[in-house]
Amino acid sequence: MKKPGLNARRLFRVGLAAGVVLLVSTAGYLAPAQATNPRIKQYTTAISPASVGAGSTVSYTLKLTNVPASPQSISAANLSSAMTSSTSAHFSFLQPSPASGFPQALSRPLLDGTTPVGSATLTSATQLQMRNLWLRPGHFVTVTFNAEAPCVGNGLVYSWNASVKQSNDFHGPPGNDYHLAGSPAATTVAGGCHLGFTAEPATTLAGGSITTGLFSTGGPITVGVFSQTAPSTPASTPVTFSTALVSMTASDVASGGALTLRGTTTRTAVSGVATFTDLAIVDGNHQVILHAAPANAAADGIDSTGADSESFDITDAAADCANPKPGTPTCSGGVPDGNASTKAVVTTTATSGFLAVSLDVQFERLTVCPGSRYVLPPTDGVTYDVYGGSGAMTLSYTVLKPDRPWWKFELCYASTAAFTTPTGPAGTMTDESGDTYYIGLLRDCGRWTPAPCFAGPTTDHRTCAVTLRAYLPAEGDRWTH
Repeated sequence: MKKPGLNARRLFRVGLAAGVVLLVSTAGYLAPAQATNPRIKQYTTAISPASVGAGSTVSYTLKLTNVPASPQSISAANLSSAMTSSTSAHFSFLQPSPASGFPQALSRPLLDGTTPVGSATLTSATQLQMRNLWLRPGHFVTVTFNAEAPCVGNGLVYSWNASVKQSNDFHGPPGNDYHLAGSPAATTVAGGCHLGFTAEPATTLAGGSITTGLFSTGGPITVGVFSQTAPSTPASTPVTFSTALVSMTASDVASGGALTLRGTTTRTAVSGVATFTDLAIVDGNHQVILHAAPANAAADGIDSTGADSESFDITDAAADCANPKPGTPTCSGGVPDGNASTKAVVTTTATSGFLAVSLDVQFERLTVCPGSRYVLPPTDGVTYDVYGGSGAMTLSYTVLKPDRPWWKFELCYASTAAFTTPTGPAGTMTDESGDTYYIGLLRDCGRWTPAPCFAGPTTDHRTCAVTLRAYLPAEGDRWTH
């Protein structure tokens, strides 16, 4: 009779042996799985510069390292343009040849920063591909590229995320994937972008299109988006990827009051430039500044202050001196006053440019002509000049409803060029726009009296209107009252 438990002990020994075989077999199958362990198959990235100004275009160098403990070589990697979770804004890769589109080859990566290896290609504005790297454990490659930073900055950190594989053609199962050790390469974006006029407005007629050329002869007004300066990006440059929404307004220089600006006053930037093609101001007799501002400052990363244009004039009337009216030997232009109290006709010897005439009160607080006791009539004065040309002028300024006898009229004259009054050199005065003029009464025209001079008043005995006539030199911007 067999002892009880003997077979059990034998079975136990057999079972133990089977367990050992099973454990060894299982360990053999675990070895390949360990190759996908992120603690073993790893890479790191770093980038320079680490901080740039918003919207700036910079040359970057990315360093991709295969950590020494990795069991295999890195052969391929895809680098995405830097992003952050708090905004949809991102960096944009720039092609070496902007007109050629994608894909475009970059300079080859450098093994250990010295030896060219593999290839680098921009496939889009948001992806850079590296192939055939054969990057062994413990070694690194560097790749250099240009990129434009987003305008949304103010200290935001943008991460350059990469997908790295052992496979040379970036294919294969997940076992080919490398895992990032630590944090991805990152760049901090400082400040925000700002607006600036890239095509300035020029003087034009009331109701005429505001363009870059005098009296609607030029192209559209344009406003560009520009980058923030920073230690690594000291110069402000155009931001070509911006699609910011830009709004335009207008104001009178003298009063600071808003003017009605007609046309499409809000435009979306295309390649960083907003283009305004149909702006106009109906009210004449203004010195004007346009103001461009971002419609969505925070979302677009644009300084809410905006930008001002150079000042320009909106005039009541103008004549093209290069193309005078048929039968008219000289260039002439004239305007009536809206309240029917004055009118003016100006002729000039200029053969180029535009003669512009406006009726206004340029020195609104002025009641007596400086340097004299002459009380100015309660009517508008007349402003006139040749834009884009030069020539002597003859002025006929008519007061339709005079407030005094005709023989008591004189001419108070202001110009940016110095002249002589009946009592000596003209004094100076600053107008409401901040411009300084020489101002005073004109001397009577005599045989030897040079321009500017006053040829005297005449009267229409039927209507009682008084016409004041003056001869003026080619120099200076002028105003007469």
